[in-house]
Amino acid sequence: MIGEYVRVTPEVMQRAIADPAWARNYIDELQDAEDESDGPTAVLVEEAKRRLFSTYKVWNIIGYLLERAKCPVDVVFGEEEFAGDDWGYGPPLLLPPDRVRLAAGVLRGYKYEDLAAGVTDADLHAADVYPIPEPSEANHQVLWAQHWFQPLVEFFAAAADDGDAVIAWIS
Repeated sequence: MIGEYVRVTPEVMQRAIADPAWARNYIDELQDAEDESDGPTAVLVEEAKRRLFSTYKVWNIIGYLLERAKCPVDVVFGEEEFAGDDWGYGPPLLLPPDRVRLAAGVLRGYKYEDLAAGVTDADLHAADVYPIPEPSEANHQVLWAQHWFQPLVEFFAAAADDGDAVIAWIS
């Protein structure tokens, strides 16, 4: 289970809301471009690098930490349904530009060390946080998620700076 994100302009957001199948195809095209270096045009590859982001398997750990911090925006899953189709583990959800701006501001204010302070792998295990870790003294899962947190903050900051919306889903 992988946490996936795509930044979209307000115009693309409106088109995605009106035609979720088009949105899925658009995102598939970006993902294909990101995965292939010799097929698509350089412009599409650059667009994919700029617009796509993944929290890999640590989406639920980050969500757990943000929930503990009472983050006012659901950064992990998104907030507004716009497509009823299942994109992996449920439908994608949207954060419109105003919610992206709020999320970016809140995320900029968090330090991962503060979010994770006192949290252990045993806590994640007890809360059934995916991937469910075996409790250990080393707290590998808590430390592992740190590698994706700052890039997530930067992704939301860039989206907010450009006035973009964000579509989130678990694949």
